[in-house]
Amino acid sequence: MRSSPAGARRILFFPLGTVLGHFTRTLALAEELDAAGHEVVIAASNASRRIASVLPPRIRLVATREMYKRAAEHSGEIAHYSPGTANDRANLEISSRMDRAEQRRRNQRMTQMMTSDAAILSDVRPHAIITDYRFTVPLMRPAPAPIFHISHILGFPSLHRRALGTVFFPLDRGHILVPGVRDIEYWRQRPPAPSAERCETLCGAFRWRGWQRLQQTEPKRSPSDVFVFFGSTGNGAQIVPWLLRKIPDRYRVHCIASGLKAPAARKNVHIARSGPLDGFLENTQVAICHGGHGTVMECIRNRTPMIIFPHNLEQLEIGRRIEAMGLGVLVKRRFDQLGANELSVIIARTIADGRLRTNLEKYSAILRRSDGAKNAAETVLRHLDSGDHAS
Repeated sequence: MRSSPAGARRILFFPLGTVLGHFTRTLALAEELDAAGHEVVIAASNASRRIASVLPPRIRLVATREMYKRAAEHSGEIAHYSPGTANDRANLEISSRMDRAEQRRRNQRMTQMMTSDAAILSDVRPHAIITDYRFTVPLMRPAPAPIFHISHILGFPSLHRRALGTVFFPLDRGHILVPGVRDIEYWRQRPPAPSAERCETLCGAFRWRGWQRLQQTEPKRSPSDVFVFFGSTGNGAQIVPWLLRKIPDRYRVHCIASGLKAPAARKNVHIARSGPLDGFLENTQVAICHGGHGTVMECIRNRTPMIIFPHNLEQLEIGRRIEAMGLGVLVKRRFDQLGANELSVIIARTIADGRLRTNLEKYSAILRRSDGAKNAAETVLRHLDSGDHAS
């Protein structure tokens, strides 16, 4: 058995387990800390047997309650696609509305999550806690251990800060481990100065290598013209079947969509249940996606132009940035308001746009310089050793 280094730490993770992109980026950091000889515990309810089967054997998984999946899938409704402070504020105000029954349901589930997580903290007694959009531990007072948050900046945080001038709880305190680079997260902007309560480390993209371990027996993907992927929060159940009907037959289409079958009328559509995005992105001409942060980082890394159909405010914000940076196209209306001819024109223009390819080459090179999970692990350990961390 591998021995632990002197001064080994016990690190407890609380990921957003209902969203696969958040969960796997947490696993990327957890595996880095495990490889360095530290004790790693991950609290999550959706750690499937398939994913758990490829985790390093020393990583311990403990069950906890999660917020129900609908809360993540249906947050941030888009009322206004056009930019502007008034529209951004209206979008944020509308997205926070919920009826009393829904509020009671969420409060009840949050209470259950707090109770579950408090019991885990009492049992594990960690030296540090790393969360990813799970707000239970920051609500506990006093903080049971130093808290680090995994959070992108481009997305809901940048929208909230621009529209309302503030950072939302709990990202308004603690140490933020950003799975991205300054050139993208803060494009043409200056990051905020650190304070006694809050600081950020721009680490680089977190990439979970477990996808390769899961796919060891999979053959190399054949080339495609269009790759379709809408993640856990992109309304894929509705938009993916629509796209597979509307994308012109001349295009070869690959898609990741669990539980979906290729249309019988089409012979050049291939659907996978899951898999590493880079295996598809390196062999396609354009990606049609929802604009999730992790998906966008993989598209940039693989120099794949994007057509983004956002389903929530965060994805709209990311899509706006992608279009402004010249890395893809943002569709500024609901998918079902778009005609097949319009979609065909968007795809053809995006594939033919050499400017997008040039810009993607630049930012792909920037992303590839950094191992985000490794940098984040070193940051956590360095700050624990020095005692210099925001509380």
